[in-house]
Parts: sequence; C-alpha cells; structure tokens
Amino acid sequence: IPFRMLTYPPSQPATKSRANPLFYSGRPQLPMRTQEQLLRECAIDLLCGEYSYETGLGETGDARVFKQKDTYYIHYIRDDGIEYIGIGVLSSNYLAITYIYPGFSDVGTTHYEIKNGNLYGYWTCLECDGQTISENLYRK
Repeated sequence: IPFRMLTYPPSQPATKSRANPLFYSGRPQLPMRTQEQLLRECAIDLLCGEYSYETGLGETGDARVFKQKDTYYIHYIRDDGIEYIGIGVLSSNYLAITYIYPGFSDVGTTHYEIKNGNLYGYWTCLECDGQTISENLYRK
C-alpha cells in the first residue's frame, strides 16, 4: 500500500493519529513499502509508472501508478503542491479510480480508458455540483 497522506482520527485509543506519512515509520508489521519499491515491484505491469496529467479545468501535475495484487493506487501531485491519492480496479482497458484529498476535504471518482499507454478519462467529485471534467494522464 503506498504511504497515506490523509489525516483522520485513530481507530483505537492506543493508536497514533495518521497525520503524515511518518505515521508508518517503525511499524514493520504493516504492509508498507516506499513508492520506489512499489514501482520496482510492479515494473512488468503496463500501467505502473510515472505520468504527467492535465484536466479540462487547466489543472496539471504528475501522477504515479502502483499495483498491489489486483488493486491500483495513484498518487497525484498537482503543480500547486497539493497531493491526493486514489485506489481503483482495472476491467478490460478501463481503470476506475476513487480518490480522496487530505483531511477528506473532497472525494471523487475518475474513469479512464487506456489507449497506447496513456489514460484518457473523466472525473467528478462531491464538490463538482454534478459536473464531469476531462482528465488525461500521459506516460513520462
């Protein structure tokens, strides 16, 4: 599982708050690995790797796609420095992602079609007032 950037209350009283990625530091029993290690482990998967992205709203940034077993994870890094994560599944040549911003400030879904190693799709979110926005990820 890629490191988490989200904050939320601990699930058990003796558990530390997950305020940043260092929450997992020193916890070898968790199935955590670095992004670099995850990228190496899924190198033979055609979707895993680094991408640049752009949306129909002019938002741009970078994204890293990882895979663990049958699940895909995406770590988005917007050019303005905001980071968020997504989790999804692959069906044929379509990748469906649910993403979340830090602190659960927004949640949304993206549906990509895979063409020639790039991902072309649309997303919407709870704050989008029913609007869908285009988004394309281009392999670096």
